Amino acid sequence: MSKRTFAPAMIAFVLLGALVTRPAFADTTSPGGVPDPGVPPVATGPVLPGGGTAVPTSAQTATPVAGPMASQILSQRAQVEALGEQLTKLTQEVEAATQARQRTFDAWQNAKDQASRLQQQADSAATNAYKQATQLGPLSGYANDVGQLNELVPGGLGLASGADSPQSAVLDAASAAALERSAESAYATALATEQQLTQQQASVKANHDQQAATLASLEAQNAAAAQQADAAQDAVDAQLAGQFAAGTLTNGQAPSSVALAAVAAARSKLGSPYVWGTQGPLTFDCSGLVWWAYGQAGFHGLPRVAADQYHATTPVTDTRQLLVGDLLFFSTTSRSDWTTISHVGIYYGGDFMIEAPNSGEVVKIAHIWWSAFFGATRVVGAVPAPAPGPPHQPPPRPSPNPIPSPLPSVPAPPPLPSPSPSPSPSPSPSPSPSPSPSGSPSAPPSTAPSSAAPSSAHPSTSPSAASSSSAPGPGP
Repeated sequence: MSKRTFAPAMIAFVLLGALVTRPAFADTTSPGGVPDPGVPPVATGPVLPGGGTAVPTSAQTATPVAGPMASQILSQRAQVEALGEQLTKLTQEVEAATQARQRTFDAWQNAKDQASRLQQQADSAATNAYKQATQLGPLSGYANDVGQLNELVPGGLGLASGADSPQSAVLDAASAAALERSAESAYATALATEQQLTQQQASVKANHDQQAATLASLEAQNAAAAQQADAAQDAVDAQLAGQFAAGTLTNGQAPSSVALAAVAAARSKLGSPYVWGTQGPLTFDCSGLVWWAYGQAGFHGLPRVAADQYHATTPVTDTRQLLVGDLLFFSTTSRSDWTTISHVGIYYGGDFMIEAPNSGEVVKIAHIWWSAFFGATRVVGAVPAPAPGPPHQPPPRPSPNPIPSPLPSVPAPPPLPSPSPSPSPSPSPSPSPSPSPSGSPSAPPSTAPSSAAPSSAHPSTSPSAASSSSAPGPGP
């Protein structure tokens, strides 16, 4: 192999070694183990709610008024969910590190084979050069000069030169050996990174499993306190909801068809169990539901973990401008560090979101968790809202059909003529008049006003409609 053809290959392998020496997933300077692909969006918590005035942090992060056990359950839930997101992230990093370790190992083996092959060629060239030098007899001491003369004389002296010269073979072998050492170093670095991340994953998983078991035990043994915790959380969030005025100022914008399709996909999974680390189609965790729903809508650009989903999407800095399908992010520990995000839901309109809450729960429509709200983002840009049509004009009410007047009564036949007078002095009795065809005497028309009451102008509400607990439909 000539130096000219070998140089590009050597440069490519050196660059590969430089890249794998410090892979992105091994960046230990990024907090939380999340890689830093660039400047993150400005944190939106406390977000500007309706009116543009920030909610005081003390109010937004206020602990729900509950008993000690209920407060402990709330704290334990937040800890388990944060550990779950961290573990999901580490699992992805371990998978990436394993792939990098395999790639660098393959590159090292290829470089090793190349170095061995070129070393054999250099050894063979050296052997041939030695044989040629011995053939010079008493002039063997001038072998190097003869080699140089071979390079200068047109057509040469019949000796090996250029790419086939011993010097070229030795240089190629030395370069290949250096490349092998670089590839081996890159593999060693990738292997160490994989081992380090695997150890971190095992440690976080053990902690997550322990805290999840503690939470399950607390909720099982303190069912009343768990209900109290839920009620207290709902009460705090209800107080904050009015300040955020979600979705009340859309400025003529509407959700994209992708966002609506994602919401429909998520809604189709209502009742599916929460299972950490899963992304459907039967079970979900919080970020897994978001990732799956948008994937079903044809959008495959979302990362898998909640914090990364926030970082990869466009911030919505005013909650009044929220649209159906926007993502809502939550953190119980920070309002400025996006790597602390531990939960995500999909905005459903009004004060509602679709979420996969935590262990023991199912995918459901719930009130927004304003007390832990970090920020909101939009996955796909909004579209103009359809122009309002002409005002609806109710069709004119048809005039009632006139009530036909009663048919005229059939006149009674004329009375039979009286018989001829009898010579007898006593008159004969008059015959009885014939009955009318109706068979009953006609009653005189009543002059009293009708007493029928008019029908109610408002339809009655059935008890089932009043007590319906069905989930609300998505907002406009």
